[in-house]
Amino acid sequence: MQSVGGSDLTVLAVIALSVTSAVTLQETPAFSFTLDKAPTGTPYIAYYDMNNASAGWNVLLGPGTVSGKTIAFSAEQIVPPLTFQPNDTYLFALLTSASTATSTSATYTGTKTTNFTYGYDFGYPTPAPGATEAPTTLSYTVSTTVGTGSAAYPGSTEPSGAVDQKVAESDVSSLSTSTYSTDSWVTLNTSSAPYTASLNATLQQEPSSADLPQIATVWTTPQTIDEYAATGSPTWTNSPAGTISYSYANSDNGTHVIASDGSYTDTENLLDQGAGGQVVLTENSDGSGSITGPYFSGDFISSVQFSASQSTTCNPVNITASPVSPPCLTSAVNYTVDAQNYYGYPPDTVIPDATWYSLPLKLYTETDGITPGVSLPAGCTPNSFGSSADDVNRTMTTTDTVNGVVETTVLDSYEVNGTPICLTSTDTQNYAYDQQGNVPAFLLVGQLGVEVITTNETLILSSGLDAVSSAARHVTSSSGKTYALNSVTAAMQGHQLTTLARDRAVQLRTFLKTIASSKTKPLMVEQLHGGSR
Repeated sequence: MQSVGGSDLTVLAVIALSVTSAVTLQETPAFSFTLDKAPTGTPYIAYYDMNNASAGWNVLLGPGTVSGKTIAFSAEQIVPPLTFQPNDTYLFALLTSASTATSTSATYTGTKTTNFTYGYDFGYPTPAPGATEAPTTLSYTVSTTVGTGSAAYPGSTEPSGAVDQKVAESDVSSLSTSTYSTDSWVTLNTSSAPYTASLNATLQQEPSSADLPQIATVWTTPQTIDEYAATGSPTWTNSPAGTISYSYANSDNGTHVIASDGSYTDTENLLDQGAGGQVVLTENSDGSGSITGPYFSGDFISSVQFSASQSTTCNPVNITASPVSPPCLTSAVNYTVDAQNYYGYPPDTVIPDATWYSLPLKLYTETDGITPGVSLPAGCTPNSFGSSADDVNRTMTTTDTVNGVVETTVLDSYEVNGTPICLTSTDTQNYAYDQQGNVPAFLLVGQLGVEVITTNETLILSSGLDAVSSAARHVTSSSGKTYALNSVTAAMQGHQLTTLARDRAVQLRTFLKTIASSKTKPLMVEQLHGGSR
């Protein structure tokens, strides 16, 4: 019984229920108990399916209403409806706890790999002398637990009915172990079928490293993640609009504000050891943008600007003598007044290049949908739930013209009766710019393939949920809270998306700190190169 959470649990009564034919419930039973004395502690109803012992005991209802010696539990809606099966026995236990009981937790185990592929221009197949070459592949054994969280909502107002579902992940490699967790605030719309689960906000914390931030995301419009009791093959899409905020132990912090079309403004405050300042990255709807803040190469460069034209013909430096057909990407280095007055630099250096993305430009695209009855991929087998499931797919592509990367993220949740029995994800970051100091320039503007980072992860449900009949994943309470896992898929997606956002924030901060601390006099064109030779 300790698996339901809480502490000092006391079982007061147990009811056994069986049916002779299948019975579908739109709501839980209501319960009322009269005891011989007033109860102590907080009362709950816990649930157990004897045909699925591995799912354990789950908190179904509570806290109950106590009036003298009587404890009452109102019926609660079940989303989607639950079917009790014949030849099975279901137990409902009245218990009290000295502390708040939590939902059952679901545990997933699997693997994660991150692969780095380099395709440097300028004839550098390996990093320049003095640079550190990243490993080609990182491999991890992953264990992830989904349960109930208790963090403070990261936005201004917590949505009505939002549930904090916490995902805790442990990644173990041959050299290290890292642990981190994400709180995801999920809402469930039960006004009409199909019912939708939406992701409102996330908060991720990494306790083991000062170099990784606490990062929070609040979406402007809740993101639809899943539909329950859906028919056919439904599709939908989401807006990326929202705010990502992050802060480090040394007070460095940033805010990334995204518009509905994928354009953004990113404000980075580099405060470490007093050597930093504010850097602002801006990406506009047409793909133009800038990195502004006088921190490039010892205060010589005030900003770098990017723009592309469909009609302009380029004659890129360091490529060929022949013009390149449009579209044309123009990169401009703007020099500070001091650089102009004391070192004779011009106001700017403009470098044309063939652009690495297509015009007209879409900064963000997304497709979502459910395909019923698909065969499970090899990584999802074997498992105890069969060889097929409903595939809840989400595919997102983002083009960042300021950081020079196209990122495609594919998330698949394979569900049986709404329960994800396996989750897979693939994230590919394909860079056209090199910001890692691997070439003799603080920023190399090239073509896609300069660096490709691919992360694959597969997680299989190992314990804690019953994909056949468990009520624990369905029940919502009239108080607007839940003690059940009403959308594991939404919580897991929130965790994955926030992890990727965290990794991008770390990479950007590393780049900005590198160029902020550079004290050498820049050599104009050699500080920002375009093309290849």
